[in-house]
Amino acid sequence: MTERKLIKKIITRNSGEADQAWKRGRQNRSAVGSFGILLLVLFVAVFMFFPFYLALIQSFKPMNELFYFPPRLYILRPTVRHYRMISALSESFFVPMTRYAFNSALVAVTVTVGNVLIASLAAYPFAKGDFPGKNGLWRVIMASLVFYGGVALGFTRYLVMAYMGIINTYLCVILPPLAETMGLFLMKQFMGEIPDAMIDSSRIDGATEFMTFRMIVAPLVKPAILTLSIFSFSAAWGNASPLIYTENLKALPAALMQIAGANVARQGVSAAASVLVVIPPAVFFLLAQSSVIQTMSHSGIKG
Repeated sequence: MTERKLIKKIITRNSGEADQAWKRGRQNRSAVGSFGILLLVLFVAVFMFFPFYLALIQSFKPMNELFYFPPRLYILRPTVRHYRMISALSESFFVPMTRYAFNSALVAVTVTVGNVLIASLAAYPFAKGDFPGKNGLWRVIMASLVFYGGVALGFTRYLVMAYMGIINTYLCVILPPLAETMGLFLMKQFMGEIPDAMIDSSRIDGATEFMTFRMIVAPLVKPAILTLSIFSFSAAWGNASPLIYTENLKALPAALMQIAGANVARQGVSAAASVLVVIPPAVFFLLAQSSVIQTMSHSGIKG
């Protein structure tokens, strides 16, 4: 039996029941309940979008409108002067702005791919495997979620990277976020929802553990992979902490905040910088959001 037929056989066993359960839940939902959920979702969406809207209109307001009291939620005379100021102020930097953008893109993409791979591969044995010390090791991992790594491990990370000789290199920015326990926790919880019968069936049919992970587990946990990718990319892109690397390795958010944070008169520039920083993660989220919803609707995992 080929791999493709094997995967199709295993997934088909569960997909029919999942589709029927989803249709029954949709038929039982009342119109009033759906309308209430829609209102709640709209309220939360407006509440979450409001800070970005404020930054957006602030970035296009002229200087005299920035300090109106009470603040106005609209613009009388929009201008792009603040965005031009970012371009003009960046010319005084020793390092060109394109280098900062390259640094952020390289780190964000590398950290996202590495975090997803490591978290997925590490979560599989915790979710579907059995090895000595599994429960004790998982408790230690859960305990680590209580601590913020930037404070608890900052000095230790510096000593380790100094000993490895990777300070002032891309590795000192890429390596620390690769093993975040939150991603491991997310992937393990999602993999735990996969029926054990599917894993056992693949093993009985002769599939290796890596084949089971690659052909069965990974496609079924695609929503979790995309969700973790969004979180990892946003965190890596927005990392504006220039602690242990030189100006050549500084991220774009750090450079923009340096331009915008000089004085109070640059509030419009600060808003424009915030808008520019948030655009790449927002675009990435919008592109992945539809895939997350579609995959969760057709994953074949019984909920």
